[in-house]
Amino acid sequence: AFPIRGSNNLISWRSVGYVFPAHHQPWWTLPSPVGRYWAPSLYRIKNRWVLYFAAQFNPAVVKPRFAHAGVVPPGTLVIGVASARSLRGPWRSHMLHFRGQFNGLSGSRETYGGDIDPSVVRDEADGHLYLFWAEQPASIWAGRLSADGQTLEPGIRQVLRATPGWECRTPRHKCVIEGPEEYYRNGRLYLFYSGASTWTGTYAVGVAASSDPLLDPFVPLGTIPVLRSGHGWVGPGGTSAPVIGPDGRTYIFYHAEHGPDRGHVSADRYLFMSPLNWGGAGGAYPSIGAGYPG
Repeated sequence: AFPIRGSNNLISWRSVGYVFPAHHQPWWTLPSPVGRYWAPSLYRIKNRWVLYFAAQFNPAVVKPRFAHAGVVPPGTLVIGVASARSLRGPWRSHMLHFRGQFNGLSGSRETYGGDIDPSVVRDEADGHLYLFWAEQPASIWAGRLSADGQTLEPGIRQVLRATPGWECRTPRHKCVIEGPEEYYRNGRLYLFYSGASTWTGTYAVGVAASSDPLLDPFVPLGTIPVLRSGHGWVGPGGTSAPVIGPDGRTYIFYHAEHGPDRGHVSADRYLFMSPLNWGGAGGAYPSIGAGYPG
């Protein structure tokens, strides 16, 4: 699970290895191809490589429990963390968070679905690390991490919930938001998120902003996605953290498809990158390329 690719120019890519090679998958997860591994995010924290990901736990070896509410159902996706001194490993991992883990300890309660799409941001002012993730299918959460990124503190909260609009363009009008990715700029925290349906091609990317990850609400910036279908491609989403390219410009990676993925074949997604631009009053409104893939 999780091949690693490296590049010096963001154009040509070389194989570095795998986070979890064959026969070296985490002891607490369902091994592939039975178990699913999803949404890796890689960071450099305290001189180590740290990877956050979602996976299905193995109920034969671990039994995570909701606070005051019983065992988490088998097959539920949870968030794991793995770390290594070298990208080539070896990687050591453990379960970091599961839905409902802090119910009763926090003012917010996770009550439905799996936890997926983890990402991390470092506060520009105080250096604290924050984990963001999606509780399927319609909300995004955040919590503070330990300095080494290996432990999540109990004071988590829901920071964004799907609202009627483009996020609900799904077959049964069920609203979906997921794929959080955060970025500090000029003291403001921007939250890119994906919504609607990857399978029918309505998937798109929106953005919200806040002044504090756990205290102030995230407010969506407008009602139109900053990245949507076009130029012969559909369903862009799953944005990366912004990356500085060799030309000094800032880019965002994401995926898109040729057409609707009615067979639910995630491997049909293509990797794209587009420049991250800023406009509007005071240059405070982000845009991804021309708003379409490519």
